[in-house]
Amino acid sequence: MSAVLDTHAVLWYLENSAELSSVARTAIEEAMRLGHRVRVSAISVIEAVYLVERKRIPASALQRLRDTLADQNAGLAIVQ
Repeated sequence: MSAVLDTHAVLWYLENSAELSSVARTAIEEAMRLGHRVRVSAISVIEAVYLVERKRIPASALQRLRDTLADQNAGLAIVQ
């Protein structure tokens, strides 16, 4: 099983937010446990920048997203 996350799903996952449903969290974690890369759309990074600029999310959330995507062992991969 693989997964593709939208902007809010990946941000909520990384922030361990209650906004992400338990079903979604389980699907993400199961995909990673099985060794599948969970995919994040490239536009999500741009959307996160926009959300920071509009002060809708803290800059630390964007940095966490960037750091996680740069970490090859994190289980998340950006797709275009």
